[in-house]
Amino acid sequence: MITATPPPELQHATLTATAHGGLTATTRDGKPAALAVIDSDGNIIETGPQIGLAIWLLTAKAYGNFMAGKGYIKEHAGPIDKARAA
Repeated sequence: MITATPPPELQHATLTATAHGGLTATTRDGKPAALAVIDSDGNIIETGPQIGLAIWLLTAKAYGNFMAGKGYIKEHAGPIDKARAA
């Protein structure tokens, strides 16, 4: 059974998810913010509204596959390293 886990408290940002708009971020005072992918060295390697959309779509697809009992829940966006994808 899947239970609803409340999201963690964020100190400086608000994340919003909607079925029609995907995932968006704003600052604490309501100004638009950007989501980013940051590598282990602290470098921003991807940023922008496509990040929120990619996260939202991948999450929805993985959840849908799980609920359909397809036996796999890994989904990808972006270039795929074949060795890591397995």
